[in-house]
Amino acid sequence: MNKKIILIGLGSMGLAHLKSFKNEKKYKFFIFDKYLKSDQIIKKLKNIKNEIEILNKLPTNQKFEYLLICSHSQDRFNIFKKIISKNKIRFALLEKF
Repeated sequence: MNKKIILIGLGSMGLAHLKSFKNEKKYKFFIFDKYLKSDQIIKKLKNIKNEIEILNKLPTNQKFEYLLICSHSQDRFNIFKKIISKNKIRFALLEKF
């Protein structure tokens, strides 16, 4: 079974994190970006070979091995609270200061 990673924010930093897992078969990525539409996300991911699911909303009642938040600073803490209150997260990385 693949380890599940939720990636929030697919700007330059989020995309860099995703690319660092390039061709890793043991991870499944769940991607959410409130500023991008699904077709824009798909366009950014055209050269990524990882298993990916694009989310239209933040998930609930899920278990994730990793949480990567690469969002704007004003959104980061609220996203973190929402995710950990409704899901099980083993490790979290909040990108940027």
